[in-house]
Amino acid sequence: MLFVVCQEDVNPVYPGFRGSVYVVDMNTMKVVRKVYEKFFQPHGIAVDDRRDLLYVASRNADPTGPAPHHVSECAGRNGFYHVIDLNTWQRIRPPAEISVDPYSADVRR
Repeated sequence: MLFVVCQEDVNPVYPGFRGSVYVVDMNTMKVVRKVYEKFFQPHGIAVDDRRDLLYVASRNADPTGPAPHHVSECAGRNGFYHVIDLNTWQRIRPPAEISVDPYSADVRR
């Protein structure tokens, strides 16, 4: 599977949020799923193959995005990330707020 973030995609499941993750079958090059969550400008993604988890970091750089819960010392709006189970395609925990403009993601074991 290939995961592609669409940062400005209209979100039909959660109005007011923006972005999606397209899942592409590498053998056929066809989109097999579109993942919609309460993303806002998703950009960074990471896959944990051992635990079958997808991490999606949302930039939330646009001032019309969700208001952050915490103030950062850095200029800008805090972003957040989601953890999605690749077997059920469900979010496995509430989104977690992280620092300003999380542009990428990585998994470390």
